[in-house]
Amino acid sequence: MSYRGKRRRTYRNNRKFYSLAALLDAQPAALTKDSRWRLLTDTFNSSDKLKRLRISSRCYRILNNASVPPENLKIFYRTYRLPESSFFPLFMAIKSSWFKEKEKRREEKEKRIFAIIRALDPEYRTALKHMAEIEIKINNSGYYPVWIKDVYPSTLKRANELLSFSEKQWQILWKDFFILLNRKYTLPGSRTIRLYSALFTLHLAAFSNYPLNKLPDKKTILNSFRRLSKKLHPDYGGDPAAFRQLINARKILIAYSENK
Repeated sequence: MSYRGKRRRTYRNNRKFYSLAALLDAQPAALTKDSRWRLLTDTFNSSDKLKRLRISSRCYRILNNASVPPENLKIFYRTYRLPESSFFPLFMAIKSSWFKEKEKRREEKEKRIFAIIRALDPEYRTALKHMAEIEIKINNSGYYPVWIKDVYPSTLKRANELLSFSEKQWQILWKDFFILLNRKYTLPGSRTIRLYSALFTLHLAAFSNYPLNKLPDKKTILNSFRRLSKKLHPDYGGDPAAFRQLINARKILIAYSENK
């Protein structure tokens, strides 16, 4: 026997096979609540051939993904040497229904999250938009993985948390985001993170286009500082820590504008 033949035999012997019982046990609890699930398990339990059957990992994935249309079932049976049983179309019908219901729930959740984001203060909503646009321009690919993973809420709980964020919490979110961007993409210049954070702290996200080649003038910086001071100054009930960050942001941007 040739060496090539030995390699093929070894590969086949090392392939992993699964039982249909393992496939059934791996299904999510929500799927087992389908009214057809009892019929499916009865079909399996009444067939010794199905109990003894072992399927390859690829066949397991195809079944688990319910990716065989009814008209291709006969080809599927021949390809994987499966018995023609009502078990397989029934399983895939149940799994397809579960996928559709799951997608429906996901879309409904996304709509509710979007509605909450729409209820944010326009300045914060605009800031979120600019954060995504900055990442798109940095990676030049049309994607924003850091923004999706660490900024935009993936749950209703997180969306409601954003809705109740204090100014200080927004400041932390902005700073952390640009630190993460720098970690992933290595932003140019040592002051880039500080400049971006300062712009967002002063609610000047409109000037945060990447790269930072058009920053606000001193008058714009001071006007924004005065407006926010009325809300954040401790004498007006504001958070002292948030107000200190506001002062620091003003210093950073004015110093940069004067040194240009």
